[in-house]
Amino acid sequence: MKHGQMNKNQIKKAFSLLEPSGQVREDIWNKIEKQIDEPTVGRMIESEKNKGKGYYRKFFLKAAAVFVSVIGILGAIDRMNGGKMMEVLANFWKMDKNSQHVVQKMTDYHVKVDTAYAPELLEDTEERIILAGTFGVVIYDQERGQVEGTIDLDKIQSNFFGTETLKTRFIVDGDNLYIYNCQEGKPYGKYYRYDLGMCKGNLKKKEISSLSPVETKKVTENLEKQRKKSQRYKTTWEQFSNAEKIFEGKIYSEKCLRTKVKNGGIQNSCLVLKKNAGTSKYQMYIYRQNQNTKKITKDKLYVFAIESDAEEKNYPKYYVEDKNSVKQALINCFYENPKVYAGSVYHGKNIESTLPEKQYELVLPIIQITGIKKQGDTVKIIGTFYWYGFVTSGKTLYESDADGNRAVAYLKETKDGYKVEKIICPRGGGYYRKDLEQIYGKDDVAVQKTLDMDVESGVVETLKEYVKQNQQKFVYYKAFGRDPQNLK
Repeated sequence: MKHGQMNKNQIKKAFSLLEPSGQVREDIWNKIEKQIDEPTVGRMIESEKNKGKGYYRKFFLKAAAVFVSVIGILGAIDRMNGGKMMEVLANFWKMDKNSQHVVQKMTDYHVKVDTAYAPELLEDTEERIILAGTFGVVIYDQERGQVEGTIDLDKIQSNFFGTETLKTRFIVDGDNLYIYNCQEGKPYGKYYRYDLGMCKGNLKKKEISSLSPVETKKVTENLEKQRKKSQRYKTTWEQFSNAEKIFEGKIYSEKCLRTKVKNGGIQNSCLVLKKNAGTSKYQMYIYRQNQNTKKITKDKLYVFAIESDAEEKNYPKYYVEDKNSVKQALINCFYENPKVYAGSVYHGKNIESTLPEKQYELVLPIIQITGIKKQGDTVKIIGTFYWYGFVTSGKTLYESDADGNRAVAYLKETKDGYKVEKIICPRGGGYYRKDLEQIYGKDDVAVQKTLDMDVESGVVETLKEYVKQNQQKFVYYKAFGRDPQNLK
């Protein structure tokens, strides 16, 4: 046997020990084998032949890297181990930008934007899994362990999850997926029908693409009746035995999908997200429990999105028209000295600044002034001093995180305007009102107004100002658990 051929066979043996299995592994190997036979990799084999134990694994990574560069998906590969690289190879064929956007946002911290739960599980069969969340629908080929298609829900304005009255509904009927909206339980607007069979054609071409609807019509009550008749969901926490232990430290679907199994029993299935240590990413699993035996099975889903070419938003800073105003000084403090903006507790320590801006696409100060007192060149301001972090999808801004306090700010008047010197926050419990009165001074009207202030209204007002002054494209703001609000 020729030396090169022997090396290739042993590489394939080592390759087979890595995690992916079946058709996925075979497809990837066929491609890597072709690259091994190319002159460049052939020279690599020759130069590595006397390097001892560990050579084959080391060579495999080199060969895989060549393969990756050939198909143009070399994003962030250098920090991955062999197993992780295999997951990337298994799931990054040719993915269009819409699909990349959907998969990325389904697998990182954005999953917690709209709800405390994991995305919904729409279908779980031996052939296919379908899951849906705020940022889209993912169609996953069970047999190949491969994402085969996505749907961008923002494009059809059907991304209402974790809302008060607006709900996006789904019906899976064979290869037909119907998507439409309900408001207060009644369907309205249009429905969109997708042909999921189109994914198979794309998969044969080694493409993962975002599907477009094949039919759009006015939705009727009949469609909602059909959905209710076919509905097979129960509350996950109530249906899974020993749920507290099973889901500890994980995010899971609020509703589990109930299907009949071969022995006539019922199986409960839900999507589970387990955080990858040290990252903002989550690994997806399907948890299944037989209702009779209580036996749990867990299937890992290979759902990943390439991280290179991430769009830099670089949104402009918020400002008010009067650049010398006390409010602008507070805004400047937020951007320039977040530790001062976070404040300190009355008779206590500084508050830890919690402003990890890189986790959010846009972060804005939310400042509501309820009273002003001037004493010489010192100005005391009572009000609410918060910040909100947002993530985006299409024309919608989603609340992702927030922090702040009702407090009193001390500003010094200078020749260049005002400068924030400190912000003092009240202690909790029974001290809250008393501390505000002590810090700001006796003013029942201003203190009561501060206590009654609706911060959420300040968020909407600030976003409207921000969108207008910077001519941003955003039309809606979605707070946690609420319906979207118009910003125009």
